[in-house]
Amino acid sequence: MPRVIGVDPGTLSFDVVGLDDGRLFLDATIATNDLGRTPAVLAELLVAHVPLDLVAGPSGYGLPLRRADEIGDVEIGLMLLSKPGRQSVPDDAAQATIGGMRRMIAALQATGLPVVFLPSAIHLPSIPAYRKANKIDMGTADKVCAAALAVADQAGRLACAPDQTSFILVELGGAFSAALAVAGGRIVDGIGGTSGGPGFRGSGALDAELACLLGDIPKALLFSAGVRSWHEPAATA
Repeated sequence: MPRVIGVDPGTLSFDVVGLDDGRLFLDATIATNDLGRTPAVLAELLVAHVPLDLVAGPSGYGLPLRRADEIGDVEIGLMLLSKPGRQSVPDDAAQATIGGMRRMIAALQATGLPVVFLPSAIHLPSIPAYRKANKIDMGTADKVCAAALAVADQAGRLACAPDQTSFILVELGGAFSAALAVAGGRIVDGIGGTSGGPGFRGSGALDAELACLLGDIPKALLFSAGVRSWHEPAATA
C-alpha cells in the first residue's frame, strides 16, 4: 500500500498529514507566516520522511493534475492568481500564502520527490459547464480533497457505495468559508471562499456594482472585510 503525504495550505497554517498503508505517521502544522519567511521548511519536512510514493502538494486554485516537474511560471500563476511582484497583501500570513508559495513550490521541485498538484472544483468534469460561467473559485484543491474524504466517511458510516453518497460539505477556514455539493459521490457544484458569503477574514463575493465603484481592487481586499472586521471602529476623517 502507498506511503503518501498531503499538504493543506491555509491562510493561517499549513497542515501536513502522512499515511502509510492507511496508518497515520505524520501530523504537523506549520504557521503560514513562518513558511513565508523560510519556505524551504516544508520541503525539509517531506524529505525527512522519505521514502514516499506520492505527495499532494499545496495547490491553491489548482490545475488539471500535474507533476511538480511540469510546473513553470504559467502554472504557478494559475495556481496563485496573483501578479508577480505586486505587494498587495499586507497581512503577513496572507502574503506568505501568495508570495511564499512561489518559493515553496520551487523548493519542492528541487527535492525530486513525487509531488503532484491537484485540480480545484472548477476543473472537474462532474460540474456542469453552465455552473462554471463567470466563476473561478468554486472551491480550491484542498476543498476537493476534503470532499473526497467526506465521500469515504459517509460511505463507511452508512455502509453504502461511494456513488450513493450525497451531501453538502461546508468548510469554515481561518479566512474563507466554502461549500461543495456532492451527489452520487461526485462534486456537482461549489461556492468558493471568494465567490460566496464572507468568511472570518475574507470578504467573500462582491456585488458587481460595488466592484465598479471600488475601481482597481487589490488582492488585499480578498483577505479583509470579513466577519472579524465588522465590529472594528469605523475610520474617522
